[in-house]
Amino acid sequence: MHGTAYANKAVIECDLIMAIGARWDDRITGKVSEFCLNATKIHIDIDPAEFGKIIQPDISVNGDAALVLDELIPLVKPLDTKEWLKKIENWKKKHPLKYPKRGGLRAQHVLAELDRLTGSNAIIATMSANTRCGLPNSADQPANANGCPAEELEPWDTDSPQLLERNLETQKIL
Repeated sequence: MHGTAYANKAVIECDLIMAIGARWDDRITGKVSEFCLNATKIHIDIDPAEFGKIIQPDISVNGDAALVLDELIPLVKPLDTKEWLKKIENWKKKHPLKYPKRGGLRAQHVLAELDRLTGSNAIIATMSANTRCGLPNSADQPANANGCPAEELEPWDTDSPQLLERNLETQKIL
C-alpha cells in the first residue's frame, strides 16, 4: 500500500472503512485477501457499477455522496476514540516519516520548510495526481496540509509578482 506505515497500520486494523465517491484500488488495498479483515466496508457512489469491483463492500449506498452524507451524518453518534488515537500516535512515533536530508534539495524538505514557515497553513498547488499523492506525507503535520490541485484554482495571470499577490489576496490565500 502507498502512504505512511502508521496510516497503513490504521487501515489494516480499523473496524470501519468507507469509500465515498472513490473506489478501493490496488494503491489502497495491497493484498486484497488481507484488506481490512475486521472492518465493515461501506461504499457510497453515484455509479453502482463501481460497487464490488475489487473489494466487496458490506454496505453499498447508491447516490450523490453529498446527499447521502447529509442524511447519514445526523445518525452518527460520537464514540470514545482516545485509545485508538493513542495507538495511532504510538505507530507514528515507532514508524516516523523519514527522508534523506543530504545530497541535494528534496521535495519533502521544501514542503517541510513551507509547513514550518507558514505554521502548517500552506496551501500547495500541484499539476498532477502523481505529485499530489505525496503532499500530505511531506509536511511535518500532515493533518494540517492543504493539497490543492492547480486546476481547481481560478485562472491566474502570474506574469508579475504584483498580479500573483493580488490573485492570492483575492482568494484569501495571503
